[in-house]
Amino acid sequence: MEANQVSVIKADFIKNLLKEGKREDGRAFGDLRDLDIQVNFVPRANGSAFVKLGNTKVIAGVKTQVETPYPDSGNRGNFMTSAEFAIMASPYFEQGPPRIEAIEVARVTDRALRESGIIAMEDLCIVENEKVWGVFVDMEVLDYDGNLFDACSIAALAAVMSGTLPATCPKTGYKAYDEDKPLPLRMENATFNPTFVKIDGNVLADPSLYEELICDTRVTMGVDPKGAMRGAQKGGFGAWTVDEIKGLRKQAHDIHKKVFKQIEAAVKKA
Repeated sequence: MEANQVSVIKADFIKNLLKEGKREDGRAFGDLRDLDIQVNFVPRANGSAFVKLGNTKVIAGVKTQVETPYPDSGNRGNFMTSAEFAIMASPYFEQGPPRIEAIEVARVTDRALRESGIIAMEDLCIVENEKVWGVFVDMEVLDYDGNLFDACSIAALAAVMSGTLPATCPKTGYKAYDEDKPLPLRMENATFNPTFVKIDGNVLADPSLYEELICDTRVTMGVDPKGAMRGAQKGGFGAWTVDEIKGLRKQAHDIHKKVFKQIEAAVKKA
């Protein structure tokens, strides 16, 4: 967050630990913080998830409704993500229009889901050029303690994986299916966004708050189950080498395998 400040003493403490091969919370450089995922956290949503990554907490909810398709995609459903930062989540969050960071988190999450083709958008067509399902993913940051990209991406993916299309649109009363029961969204290429930062040449996965605030550069990599990149976002003024990016893609794929198992387990449990 551009407005946040870290004291020189705190920054030096973290950097001196890194020189010794240590992180402030005891993790190895490539380790994630503890991850907890609860699916169907909001019963009235068409899919939802609560994610706690370390002390960063995010809720994601899915809303589906019948809409008019976009003019250039009359046989495909509509899809959109949004993110809001609750002012209680951080002393640096304020009331008012969405912060630029909230817009960035929403767009990076949207890109990973959209470019991976996770939802078969043609399946959302009800009547071509007239009626389609719109799928909206809303993310609410409840507690900011670093790395919103991962927390929001995991929450959004878990929410979408638990999502359903209602048999009848509650807003319009339009009956979209013959059977009076919801249908699950057809899923493929489940993608989310592992994030890495570099501090004085040290590369760290899943940065905590202070690591994120003092990093030289950041990269978020959307990877699918096969390890293919579906999007990327760089932050900060530092640079990454080609070899570093290649290595991080492999590391991101390993993180994907571990985290996706947790997401699948949470969805099945629900």
